[in-house]
Amino acid sequence: MKKCPKCGAMSFCVTAHVTQDWVVDENEDFIRCEDDCLEVTHYPNDDDIWACYNCGYSATGSEFNVE
Repeated sequence: MKKCPKCGAMSFCVTAHVTQDWVVDENEDFIRCEDDCLEVTHYPNDDDIWACYNCGYSATGSEFNVE
């Protein structure tokens, strides 16, 4: 479980890596995205930077761990 050590909130902004299907032109330039997410290739973890959605405090995910 994670909790902000500054304000106690439990909602965060953190980066995940996902795959998408794109429509491209003949030069491989992006035209549009066909979907939001096909597959998650990297879920957020304790080594990533997490930011509290309430107060903006940011640190590695391990800083937010609650025992």
